[in-house]
Amino acid sequence: MEPLNYIQRVTLDHAIRYSKNISEETAEDLISYLHDTYGISRFVAIQLLNIWPREALDVRVIVGDKLTQEDIETILQRFE
Repeated sequence: MEPLNYIQRVTLDHAIRYSKNISEETAEDLISYLHDTYGISRFVAIQLLNIWPREALDVRVIVGDKLTQEDIETILQRFE
């Protein structure tokens, strides 16, 4: 196997650093929670899982102005 080139190394480092290792069941539960509780579409819920938000602005960028600040803070607690 050939060694990784620069771009491949950077991509791998990024994937390792920012990926969350959760089960499919946990992901589906979180998607269902977001949909059932806040009316967030499956597509948008998956995007939230992909970025695993740490700040309110992260959630706001993905969902827009549809949620209150309190809702966003509750969502962030699920991602801790």
